[in-house]
Amino acid sequence: MNGKPMFNEIGEVSYARASGPGGQNVNKVNSKAQLRVSLDQLLPLLPSVLHDGIRKSPHYAARTNSLLIQSDESRKQLANKETCYSKLQSLVEEVYQKSVPGETSAEQHEHVKKLQKADNENRLKMKKIHSSKKAARKGGGDD
Repeated sequence: MNGKPMFNEIGEVSYARASGPGGQNVNKVNSKAQLRVSLDQLLPLLPSVLHDGIRKSPHYAARTNSLLIQSDESRKQLANKETCYSKLQSLVEEVYQKSVPGETSAEQHEHVKKLQKADNENRLKMKKIHSSKKAARKGGGDD
C-alpha cells in the first residue's frame, strides 16, 4: 500500500466530548472524533482476502456491521478526524500484512536449498546402505 491515505471521506464522522486530561477544554469542546464505516461501503473497495481479517478487527461492531474508530489524541477536531482515517488505513495495512504472504527473502531461499540438499544426500546415503545390505545377502551362499 502506498503512503497516500486511500479512505479519506469514507464513512461518517461524529464528534463528542473527550475524556482525560485537558482541563476546561475537555469539558466544553467536542473534540473527540468517531469514524463509523459501514462494511457495505468499505469491503467493495478491498480485495476479498482481507474481508475476514477486517471482521475480526477489535474495531468491528457486529450489531451495526461497521467499524468504529475513535481518536481523542488532539485538542482539535480536524486532527482527530485525520487520526481516525490514519487508524483505518493502518488497520487495512495490518490485515493485509497478515493475510497476504510476502516474498521469500534470498536468505530464506538459500536456507531451503541447503535443507533440500541435505535431505537428498541423506536419502541417497540410506539407499546405499539398503543396497549394501541386499548385496551382502546375495554373495554368501558357499559356506
